[in-house]
Amino acid sequence: MWAEPINTASNIAFLIAAYFAYRSFSKNNPGFKKSFDIVFLILNLFTIGIGSAIYHMFATHATMLMDVIPITIFINVYLLSFVVRILHQKIGLALLVWILFQGVNAAFVMYVPETALNGSVMYAPAYSMLLVFLGLMAVQKNAEVKAMAAAVGIFTTSLLMRTFDHALCNLTGFGTHFGWHLLNGLLLYVLLQMLIRAAAKKA
Repeated sequence: MWAEPINTASNIAFLIAAYFAYRSFSKNNPGFKKSFDIVFLILNLFTIGIGSAIYHMFATHATMLMDVIPITIFINVYLLSFVVRILHQKIGLALLVWILFQGVNAAFVMYVPETALNGSVMYAPAYSMLLVFLGLMAVQKNAEVKAMAAAVGIFTTSLLMRTFDHALCNLTGFGTHFGWHLLNGLLLYVLLQMLIRAAAKKA
């Protein structure tokens, strides 16, 4: 316990992001019945912070699942919500995109070592997904394209901090994994804000 105090404490970024996302959601008041996916993602963001903090306090297989599962759920639900709310597509097409995403994930699991890039390679499909979304938004001239560009920039930086964490840990003694947490808290907040604004327009 407390072997990684900075990494544990930095998970507060997810809780802060969830709090401000909820405040923004309440202020814009898009309606809970029509925005159940957003409410779910905000709650899920809170569990990401809790699960990750517990894992960094008690590193076991069970706590690893508490860390990984909420993140996986967020990615998958967000994909569906984004295609419908931001790209303005039908749920059927969103499901097809989701199935394609699962195929990409499966390919990475089968053919790419999970330890590659200090384990950051597992997030390559999610990173690629954001890049594809950014390209589609640029073609559409979507009003949220700048927000997505910012999200991609934040995710790029956080992935670099996660990738070089072990190498830098030998130099600094605490590495850069805490930056991964802090920036990802910001990333998920930015991503949620796009959904909240889109839902508010239809309220």
